[in-house]
This record gives sequence, C-alpha cells and structure tokens, in this order.
Amino acid sequence: MMRRVMTWTGGLLCAGCLTRGGIPAILQPVGPPVETVSPAGASPSPLPTSSPGEPAEAIARDVLVLVNRERESRGLMALTNDSPLTRAARYRSEDMVAQDYFSHVDPDGMGPFQLLQKLGLPFQYAAENIAWNGEPARTAARRAMENWMGSSGHRANLLDARQRRTGIGVSARPAGGWIFTQLFTD
Repeated sequence: MMRRVMTWTGGLLCAGCLTRGGIPAILQPVGPPVETVSPAGASPSPLPTSSPGEPAEAIARDVLVLVNRERESRGLMALTNDSPLTRAARYRSEDMVAQDYFSHVDPDGMGPFQLLQKLGLPFQYAAENIAWNGEPARTAARRAMENWMGSSGHRANLLDARQRRTGIGVSARPAGGWIFTQLFTD
C-alpha cells in the first residue's frame, strides 16, 4: 500500500516583510503543493540538516552572492556582509528552530529591531526578511531568493538603496528544510 503526502516544497514567507515601524505579517505558503508517494509506514527521507559551520553557512554565503548579483544588476551597491548582523541573523534563525515558530516576533515578544538595540548594533533604518523552505542544501539559497524576489515587500528590502550592510543566518530544521533570516541596516 502506498501513502500520499502533500507538502509545500516552496516553504513559507511572511506575507509582507518587516521594516522598522512595520508589523508582523501573515504567513503564506509559497510554491505549488507537491504530491510524493512512499510505501505505507515509511517516513519521507529527511532533508539535509547541518551542524554550525556546515551547509548552513555555505547556504548563507550563497544567499549573499545572489542578493548582491540582483542588486548590482539594477545599478545598486552590493551589500557588505556584517559579522555582528550575521550573528544576530543566525541567532534569529536558530531561535525559530529551537522554539518552533516562524515569525518576525519571538515568543517573548522581541522583534528584530529590539534585538539589534539589545545587542548595541546601531541603525537608523533596518529591515528583516525571513523564509522557510524544504529544498536540499544545494538549491535552498536559490529558492529563498526566488521567493523573496517574488514578494513585493521582501523585494523592496533586498533592493532598498538605503541598505548598506546585511547579515544572513540559516538554520536547519530537525524535520528537514531551512529557516532563513536576513537583517539589513544602513
């Protein structure tokens, strides 16, 4: 007997990303549902998971390359990878995995701007993009970028000329897939 499972391979994005003064957005599925067939009782094969420093960091580097390629193709300055922002973004992604949520605001009510302030990271303008997808490591960055560029709010953050620095954090979900956080500041 075969079991049919419907999954969203495209993952989730917030319906409108968050910028300073913004509010948390509603989640929306991205990408078509895909039907997979497996023998009854069999678990779907797990997607790659990572330890700190393994595929997650490579995926984050790939996201930065894709973001800067998109910005430069539109005559915008490339974003500088900022180590403190990267640590904050990685913390946000790891926290979403550890506490099993997907939101711009953590279960304790802290949003990205409060986190940046708490860490003493200066900014006049900041933004955050988050995404989740179930892609294998080799295509995860490309899928996240395609989904962000397909969303007006996320695209606006990625292509905002005020943004100068970024930090990208990616964390593997135990059930498979990846959580992405990209923080931007001026």
